[in-house]
Amino acid sequence: MDWLKTHEFMAIWLAGIALILIFVWDRLNSRKQHRETSAQLSISQKQVEASQHNAAAAKAAAEYLIRTERAWVMAELGWSEKSVLHVVQSSSKSEAEGTVERVTANVKLICRNEGRSPGWVDKEQSRSFDLTCLGSVRRGEFLSAYIVIEYHDIYGFKRETFLGYKIDPSSGGIDRQDDSPERNRNT
Repeated sequence: MDWLKTHEFMAIWLAGIALILIFVWDRLNSRKQHRETSAQLSISQKQVEASQHNAAAAKAAAEYLIRTERAWVMAELGWSEKSVLHVVQSSSKSEAEGTVERVTANVKLICRNEGRSPGWVDKEQSRSFDLTCLGSVRRGEFLSAYIVIEYHDIYGFKRETFLGYKIDPSSGGIDRQDDSPERNRNT
């Protein structure tokens, strides 16, 4: 103890130097820890990105599998065999409405599944019916038919097929509206 009392000044300096060295060592150590933590965070971020990429690839593969294995109900509109006249124009008179003109097209809708799994059309698969509208058709004009077919597949998804057709009474043609792709699509 006598030594400490006689050399107190030197002991304080040594304690101060020791504290400074401890502080410097702590700062160097914390920088090293910071670099290690940053490296670990970088590795973790890369793992998260890889996991996200793998999840996106798995989702794309599952969607591809569903698209290739699902039902694809396609349809066509044609003339009905039940009628000799495919397009009929008629008019009727009544006191309340006067003369009412109508145009009726006798058509047949045919549905077929071009997919690999079953598809169930919510109505019949083949059906003849009359499309009737008010008015009359003059030469060079045509009728337009827009049809939506609802069906479901083995995956439980509700699907739809959309058809756009033009009916030309003067030539007897019934053709898909290929120039309107939004009217002819499948979901």
